[in-house]
Amino acid sequence: MKLAALFKHYFTIKIYKLQDSEVALASVFMGLGAFMMLVYFLIAGFLMPSVLNGIDNGLTSSETLLSWMCYYFMIDLFLRAFLESQGGVNIKPYLTLPISKKTILYFLQYKAFFSLFNFLPFLLFSFSYIKVISPENGGVVCFNFFVLLFIHCLFNSTLSFHIGKTVGKKITSWAVIVFSIGGTIFLEWKGYTGIVNYYTEYVSLLVKSPMLMLGVFILYLLLFYALSLTLKKYLSLEVLNDASEIGIDLAKLFNKESVLGNLMLYETRLILRSKKFRYLLPFQILFGNFYAATVLMNGEISSTILRSFAIFMATLVCTSTYAGMFFSMESKFYPFLMTANIPTKLYVKSKYYILILLVFVSAFISCWTLFINVEYIYYIITFMLYSIGVVIPMMMYASTYNRKALDLDQSSFFGKDTNMNMYQFGVSFTFIIMLFVILGAFDLFDLGFAGLIVMSVLSVVGLFFIPKNIDLVSKKLSSAKFEMLESFKK
Repeated sequence: MKLAALFKHYFTIKIYKLQDSEVALASVFMGLGAFMMLVYFLIAGFLMPSVLNGIDNGLTSSETLLSWMCYYFMIDLFLRAFLESQGGVNIKPYLTLPISKKTILYFLQYKAFFSLFNFLPFLLFSFSYIKVISPENGGVVCFNFFVLLFIHCLFNSTLSFHIGKTVGKKITSWAVIVFSIGGTIFLEWKGYTGIVNYYTEYVSLLVKSPMLMLGVFILYLLLFYALSLTLKKYLSLEVLNDASEIGIDLAKLFNKESVLGNLMLYETRLILRSKKFRYLLPFQILFGNFYAATVLMNGEISSTILRSFAIFMATLVCTSTYAGMFFSMESKFYPFLMTANIPTKLYVKSKYYILILLVFVSAFISCWTLFINVEYIYYIITFMLYSIGVVIPMMMYASTYNRKALDLDQSSFFGKDTNMNMYQFGVSFTFIIMLFVILGAFDLFDLGFAGLIVMSVLSVVGLFFIPKNIDLVSKKLSSAKFEMLESFKK
């Protein structure tokens, strides 16, 4: 009962406490959602007659309608998940209540877990949506969208409790959901969708493969256990007495008192200000679209090497390039950082996080390759892991050998201002080319996917050595910073 009372108190307070950033974000996503729905209704006006008159034999109109409906629900679901993950929990009022710390721990565990869990449907259905609309699947859209609508309704009813003043409380949102589900059921009743058939196949798959359900349950337990261990560190007596709020939230990283968050924002501004970044983008777009243009002109290419090179260039070339120059991009700002009493390890960690963020953004943009072949998702995931676990740590270590500043106003990547010596070039070339050597070796024996598995395993092993690498880079940078500072003064 006490735990239920805690949740009731949290829900009641949360409804009336929205930060300005959350309101602004909600407004942006509401505008996007309204635009998507406007386009959806315009398309529906043109296509619905053919659907209702039964002349949509190829399900083209039905697929288009459900696709735009899916866009709207994906945006809305992401908005709710993001808003729910913002802001910590003010724990001081709870400390004055006759409630044990163990109960508060459970409350924070549940809140943190479900804040994380809110993103899972968005991520899962992002890949399902891409797979469904790929050309090779034709008109097979209905079952995935039906499940998406159901999950959306479930989370909409839950999250509307949390964010109060946004779309969850408005009758128009509920009307859209009800009519969308009603329309889906109507299309199924008319025989246009075949939801029952796909549902039967889905259930039979679970019956034949109960390990899928067991795997989801085990993942749930592991996540909850990990959050439990993490939160126990926060819930010491000293932390409870000194902290004003606590929780595992995205906003905690970017609050004004977070040195790491401020460093990451600083690094982001530094990248966007760099002319090298702006001049590199056209090259990345050119190389990234090379494979698509080749496929359109000559058809699918079976070469694993060419396919890997093209997807690598589309996803990770920008990040790999910047990892080798990051510590020399500070220019005249570096002396300020050295006198700001910022721990070197935190400084290095912020750069590593920014590079990981660049990897995810680049990989997400490169998902256009899934329209050529859905199986390319395995390549993208493998390159993401390899970049995070191997390429970025090694390139960051190589970048500690820089001994002069890079001018952010210089645009050349091949002149003397590149600040890359033979050691750095050797390291970067070795670890990037190793990817293609291993994949090519497996491709000779027609074992392309086995090569991806090996690369993924090596990348996961590299993830375990990231803390050691950060310590090594921090020590190396600390020993060189005075020499670097002297060169900056010159």
